[in-house]
Amino acid sequence: MWFVSISASPVPGTEDFVKFDGANVNCWLALPEREALGRAAQLVEAYGWRVEAVDESREVTRDDYQPDSSGLSHFEQALTDREVVVFHTWPNEANDRGTLQ
Repeated sequence: MWFVSISASPVPGTEDFVKFDGANVNCWLALPEREALGRAAQLVEAYGWRVEAVDESREVTRDDYQPDSSGLSHFEQALTDREVVVFHTWPNEANDRGTLQ
């Protein structure tokens, strides 16, 4: 299983662009590294986000996770579904102040 962590920003004109300033996107992919990196970028872009940087890319096993961690549940789900994508977003602060630019 390959784990890829991406920094991303919402594409202008999307609903997420109004709501969010950015996200860390974690992907678990049942693919070799080269294919996993490309697929992770495709998935992020398919949700209307732009890849800013790949922050981490590594092979993972069940032993890399604590028994009760969310990472383990995502890893196990990816064993079934072949890919899992989780967005950890933060708000658009300009919008929160009522001054979206």
